[in-house]
Amino acid sequence: MTIPTNKMLNGPSGRALDSLFLEPLGFDRKTAWLCDLLPESRVNEKQRNAIDKHYSERIIGKFGLSKATIPDIDKAELNLQKRRDEILEELEDSKTENLVLLGDLPINCFLRFYDKRFSRLAQFGETEATYGKQHDIKINNKVYNVIPLCHPRQADRLGNSNAKWGKLHDCWMKELKTKR
Repeated sequence: MTIPTNKMLNGPSGRALDSLFLEPLGFDRKTAWLCDLLPESRVNEKQRNAIDKHYSERIIGKFGLSKATIPDIDKAELNLQKRRDEILEELEDSKTENLVLLGDLPINCFLRFYDKRFSRLAQFGETEATYGKQHDIKINNKVYNVIPLCHPRQADRLGNSNAKWGKLHDCWMKELKTKR
């Protein structure tokens, strides 16, 4: 049984995860270990501006709501050794052999500390022949099948997305479908 995304709890990127990533790989949320670089939500500048604009003191008072408490993203948090150690521990506890990385951030903020060859998705390949291919990468004395893919925002063409990555992802999904 697949555990579906919850439209009230998952943003557009979270909803794209099932159909554009997990299903083509033959996984579902029940069998996949999911990890973010940070264990709690953060908001970027655009999100903070939207909260400030639409979730004003007037609205909070009028409806008796709580103040927004999600902290702003601090990019320095993404490069903390402590967090990399926590992710590594989760990865090892999961007993997985496969590691799917979505976009540049997990490559730059996690993988590059274990394999100096890679700090961006493009370094794995930017063509139909190279995108989404498996790479054997040693992390802390264990070899993982690393599959670097674009971020769900790119694959689903959400907001400021790069059409190149969306097209490559479409080709990758089509190729996986024909192999089944």
